[in-house]
Amino acid sequence: SPTLAIKDTMMFITSGDGVYISHDWGRSTHLYNMGLPMDTVVYGTNTYYLLGVTDMLTTANYVYCATSKGVYKSDYSLTGWTEVLTTSGNRQDWKLYSEGNNIFAHTRDSLFRSTDNGVTWQTLYTRQSGLRSFAAGNNQLYLAVDSFGVIRSADGGATWQPISAGIQNQNIVNVTYTGNSLYCGS
Repeated sequence: SPTLAIKDTMMFITSGDGVYISHDWGRSTHLYNMGLPMDTVVYGTNTYYLLGVTDMLTTANYVYCATSKGVYKSDYSLTGWTEVLTTSGNRQDWKLYSEGNNIFAHTRDSLFRSTDNGVTWQTLYTRQSGLRSFAAGNNQLYLAVDSFGVIRSADGGATWQPISAGIQNQNIVNVTYTGNSLYCGS
């Protein structure tokens, strides 16, 4: 599904074609895909080439683009995308978040953190599958995990504890932290 990221007067809009940029609040756009990987999809006898962009994130100095093959970043001079995080194996649906000076990226099976603008990444959590959503707030990290509920780390991802006891439906698909509260959706 399309995503939107905004930095000052720049809008980054995703579609099946890749990333569109607008400098005039969407009145005009142009494609900005240099350096992003293409997905090859074969359907019957036809072959299609798509840019599988799954999320966007803007920070003070960079814009990050999550694709089906990994995470890419560009500075605002817009000279091209550089791969900063990828995993081996199947196509992934990456999601991106920021909290303070941290950039977080997660797939259905892993959560990663970078504290240096994507130069290096640390794996914070891994599982065969089932990571649905991530939130951070008040120096704590939260993950929604299929059929397991919500888990929390109070030590930067070193250890995780379940915190959803008492929630009848443990199939939490979304978590968000705002103010001083964690909200869960199933």
